Amino acid sequence: MTTADAPGAVQYPYKPKLDHGVKATIFGALFTLALVYIAVTNTRGVIISHLVTLDASKATWLYYLLTTGGIIWLVNGLNTLRLALMTTRCISLSPVGITIPAQWPGQANTTIPYRSISDLQIDIKSTDVVTIIHGQETTFEQSFFNDVASFHDCQRRLRDAIQAAH
Repeated sequence: MTTADAPGAVQYPYKPKLDHGVKATIFGALFTLALVYIAVTNTRGVIISHLVTLDASKATWLYYLLTTGGIIWLVNGLNTLRLALMTTRCISLSPVGITIPAQWPGQANTTIPYRSISDLQIDIKSTDVVTIIHGQETTFEQSFFNDVASFHDCQRRLRDAIQAAH
């Protein structure tokens, strides 16, 4: 039995929104395709801010290099789609620790015993991000929860569990 399956565990669905994955995938694909087209058909050089001048051959390589950014965006978008379509992703607060689902294929879920958590930090940016300090840092963000109330409930329960363990 894992910590996530322990009796008394509270689970919160935790996955990205489907539309975020769709938008990121479409953007990554269009960006990549556009830059590949530009690179394949390029016959001109590039001048960047009158500081860097590239002939046609080097400009083509620059476009191929920029294409890797689109590929990275596309892969992240596809991974976001994969995570959004999974039905069993959740953060679990058991009596002894928190389990956070893996972000990438091949990674294991992260289970952190409350007694090993030395600090809990909340960063407010465009979305709230909670950082759990336990010899290393593990984060989870509000935008992956179904709603803000679930995020705040999880955060409160986690803080209470950490205080009870110390």
